[in-house]
Amino acid sequence: MLKLKTEFWLGMASILGVIILIGLSFLKQILTQAPQSAPSATSDKIAPATLALHKQPTDCWIAVLDVVYNLTSFADSHSGGAQAIRDNCGTDATTVFVKQHDLNLLKFIFMFKVGDLAK
Repeated sequence: MLKLKTEFWLGMASILGVIILIGLSFLKQILTQAPQSAPSATSDKIAPATLALHKQPTDCWIAVLDVVYNLTSFADSHSGGAQAIRDNCGTDATTVFVKQHDLNLLKFIFMFKVGDLAK
């Protein structure tokens, strides 16, 4: 019985350790993120043509539900792989996002918001 309890707590400690490492990795990404390019001071909206300019892995903006995010520094932390984000740089990826994610996940990328997509 003691052996089972010990194995249980060692397993729980391992799981907790993994969770902490993932959290620290994500926090490091946020803290070391390069400043985002902001939309023009004269405009509250980002034009689709402007979004399309940010299509490189080193400058990756994506729109989801009419909000534009700079996911350049987040891509490598994406649980579905960086390529899933990089394949959509410079585009409105709403359809792709909605097929793969619960909309509640948007709250985890709010800090990467650049602005709103102009219609």
